[in-house]
Amino acid sequence: MVVEIERVELTGMDVKRFQTNGDRSLGVRIDQNSIITRMQHLDEDRGVLSFRFSIDYSSLGYIHIEGDMFFRHGAHDLIDRWLVNGRIDVPDASLIHNAAVSSCLTTALILSREVKLPPPFPLPRVSLQQPPPPSSGVEVA
Repeated sequence: MVVEIERVELTGMDVKRFQTNGDRSLGVRIDQNSIITRMQHLDEDRGVLSFRFSIDYSSLGYIHIEGDMFFRHGAHDLIDRWLVNGRIDVPDASLIHNAAVSSCLTTALILSREVKLPPPFPLPRVSLQQPPPPSSGVEVA
């Protein structure tokens, strides 16, 4: 049984750029990671977990965001398994980590802009193409 996420609340942010504004590094490696740091029961079928989402820019800087995720439906079993062996089933892990990443990426994008770090993910590029030249013949639809 996969848990249901009720809400995500961000609780802290830490951002640091190591280089001065004039320094430019090409080919910066950007690593992203999310980890569960704590889990606890709220009641019989509800729980809360704390997570940390990190973006590391090798020698350029970092963005760390922490938060709490409230969930239900199967919370008791999920928390007990995590407390015993520090692991959770793949469907629950996928849901939890995807929720953490999607909750933090927009904030991370804004923070990266504020401290002049590269965006934490590739931004889409607009590609405009020339329209075809008008034909001189009769157009058939």
